[in-house]
Amino acid sequence: MTVIKQAWDWVSGIGVSADHPEENELIRLYNCMSLLSAIGTIIVTFIAWQINFSFAYVLITFLISTIYISVLVLNYFGKIFLARLFVSIGTPLWVGLVNLLVGGYFCQGLAILASMAITYVAFQGKPKWRIAILAFNIVSFFSSTIYVNTFGPLQGVIDFPFDEFMVFLGGTGWATIVLYQFDKHRTELVENLKSNNIELKNTTEELERFTYIASHDLKSPLRTIISFIGLIERDVTKQNYAGIQENLNFVKTGAEQMNFLVQDILELSKLNKHEEASHTLIDLNLVFEKAKHNLKEDISEKNAVIHCEKLPLFLGVELELLLLFQNFIQNGIKYNESKKPSVTISASQNDTQLKLTFKDNGIGIEEQYHEKIFLFFKRLHNSMKYQGTGLGLGLCKKIINNYEGQIEVDSTMGKGTAFTLTFPVVPTQKTEKTLSVQPV
Repeated sequence: MTVIKQAWDWVSGIGVSADHPEENELIRLYNCMSLLSAIGTIIVTFIAWQINFSFAYVLITFLISTIYISVLVLNYFGKIFLARLFVSIGTPLWVGLVNLLVGGYFCQGLAILASMAITYVAFQGKPKWRIAILAFNIVSFFSSTIYVNTFGPLQGVIDFPFDEFMVFLGGTGWATIVLYQFDKHRTELVENLKSNNIELKNTTEELERFTYIASHDLKSPLRTIISFIGLIERDVTKQNYAGIQENLNFVKTGAEQMNFLVQDILELSKLNKHEEASHTLIDLNLVFEKAKHNLKEDISEKNAVIHCEKLPLFLGVELELLLLFQNFIQNGIKYNESKKPSVTISASQNDTQLKLTFKDNGIGIEEQYHEKIFLFFKRLHNSMKYQGTGLGLGLCKKIINNYEGQIEVDSTMGKGTAFTLTFPVVPTQKTEKTLSVQPV
């Protein structure tokens, strides 16, 4: 049964390609129905030949099987339109030939109706072709039927004992395949709608947060800057220079806060653009080196120590992985009161998942905030003490979700925090053949 199923799946997938995803379901239907029709008519042809039945009947059944096998061949070579045209025109031709030679309208009428239904769906994008083919189907069937009713079949009425049985099996098979594909498509459509609703909800939440930024986060440091510039102007006018330096520090802090906010928004914009980027095998050791280089000033300023174990390759997008490393290293340094801040990066991997752990000796995070820290622009500390926007961990969570990964927080107040990132792993043997390591 496994071999039969594999063969069926292979035949039904002939011509299916990522180049035309909107056509694939219809191609599968054509393949399945053509295979059923070809098998049925080949069996009938063989039986008719073995029992020395009328040569006309053998010729007709052979012609029908040839038509439907040709559909599979055309789909295999990517001639999708030609394959559909072959069915839509070939069906009424053999129906008309059957009518003229041996008579019998019921089964042929069902075949014509099925062909018309398929034609109607298959040629939706080409209305002129659809109308012409439907008209051809109707004319060919009725012209042969009228001739037979007037003069009788050319070969006389031939009653083959197995044809009705085969037509019944073929018709049932067609109907089953169509209903199965419809049900499958409906299920996929429902799942897509659910997924789109979740995505829309997330997008709406992000939009609300951006609205909040525009109305609050950007205005707050701007008001600070305007306010203290006003105080500086007043002091300069009064030639009172004692408090100018302090006020300038407040202006500088406000400007830096705005700069951080704009940078983080730009990072989020870049991430959204790269969500659909193609994944390649990335050396995480090179990603770490680049992140460490980008954070050189932060590390030097706080005399921090960054230690990283040997890391594996990972299938992903360079920018996203770099953002992860930078954010967790930077947070480990920033939220740290130790004389010598440290961040340790370790990894463990098996056949199914990769775990990355970023452990620091910082101030720690209370358990009640372990979920809230991943909300966009959610901050636990005053920006005067720890500068930032609260966007970093939100970005990290979004990236991890894109990889269908998970993140865990293990923290002790005053002793540090460990973030453990878990990602599903694509088997190396499947990726190394097609992908190369990309320098970071």
